[in-house]
Amino acid sequence: MKTENKIVIPEDLSTLSDEDLVELHDKAVSAFQAMLPEDESAPSDDALSALSALAEGIEAVKAEVGTRDNAALSRKTAAKSLADKV
Repeated sequence: MKTENKIVIPEDLSTLSDEDLVELHDKAVSAFQAMLPEDESAPSDDALSALSALAEGIEAVKAEVGTRDNAALSRKTAAKSLADKV
């Protein structure tokens, strides 16, 4: 489990609802942006490590959303194919 800026990204994202997943993504992106130095200076080593961990979590969330979207599209296509048979 990753915790950055009070954002907890579970190891198993499949346990989250679609709505919870979108909310987690939005909060994680906001936290990431808030952690970036406003003056565009180089972040400290600790801040860079935190940014890296949070970015990895955001990528995992995006991958889960993509997986769910692909599964939904497959179900929709299968349903249409079945409906065409009727």
